[in-house]
Amino acid sequence: MATATLTLDAWKIEYHRTMTAAGETQRKLKTREFTTEDFVRNVVGWLLRGSFNRVNEDTIGLIRLLDQLESLPSTFLLEDEGSKIPEYLRDLFKAMCEVIQAAERLRLQETWTLRNHIHTMKDLSMKISGFATRYETALFNLKSRVSPEDAKHYKESFEAYAVCGPATDDFTPDDVKGNIFVRPV
Repeated sequence: MATATLTLDAWKIEYHRTMTAAGETQRKLKTREFTTEDFVRNVVGWLLRGSFNRVNEDTIGLIRLLDQLESLPSTFLLEDEGSKIPEYLRDLFKAMCEVIQAAERLRLQETWTLRNHIHTMKDLSMKISGFATRYETALFNLKSRVSPEDAKHYKESFEAYAVCGPATDDFTPDDVKGNIFVRPV
């Protein structure tokens, strides 16, 4: 019986030590020590917050303009400056990726000030990449279908369509040619 009591006391002591260690570990996890590195990271995040915000706002504005540009005829891609758009968008995408990777190396996405900005920048960079791909495809298709000499004629015809206005519904006898109705311009 004395042996059983000593064993039980040893188990109580070991149980108490284990529970104490577990409690200490939980306390440390809940109240993670705030190191100097964490402090510097948060200060840097606070200082960079405005820059990230500005870049994201400008990129959102660029995406709106690219949406509008995408609704136009793609012949503008055959012009000198228009043909450089896909390249510029790829360069912008690469620059955004470099910024995101540098921020992640420095663990800035862990700061409360930059967490959302970095996630937003990731989403915007993917949209920019999508626009670059679509414009590259459109440019390739245009160049494979239209020779540079003919591109000028296409541009002139699209400019002519841009200045045309709605026609009236009043037909004159000159407008009627058999079964085909031609509206005056």
